[in-house]
Amino acid sequence: MNREHEGTRVDKWQLFAGWFLLLSYFVGSPVFAIVEAKTGLFSERFNYSSEFLYLVSGTQFICSLALFVRALAPWSAMVLTVITVGAVFSHLRIDSAITALPALAYSAIQIWYGIRVNRS
Repeated sequence: MNREHEGTRVDKWQLFAGWFLLLSYFVGSPVFAIVEAKTGLFSERFNYSSEFLYLVSGTQFICSLALFVRALAPWSAMVLTVITVGAVFSHLRIDSAITALPALAYSAIQIWYGIRVNRS
């Protein structure tokens, strides 16, 4: 099932992926920042400064909002992909390969979404 969206064809999987990314980052980024502020868990585990992690969290939040702005969506997906690829390497660096899998899955979804949005 396809539907017309602003003069272009958007399939249901593209809409689903976009909403999934939007909601997961829109909710997840502030939660990530709050947990870091209260516990320092992520800066301690990955040996990054809290400020860097807040910057990443804020970037994810802003990019999640830009996913449905047609002109910004491919760029937003690209920035989110760079961040998640960095997360994969961060998890691998601390010998936690299994916890890198969600970030790897997000990377794949974001690459697919960015390509689809760029084509439509």
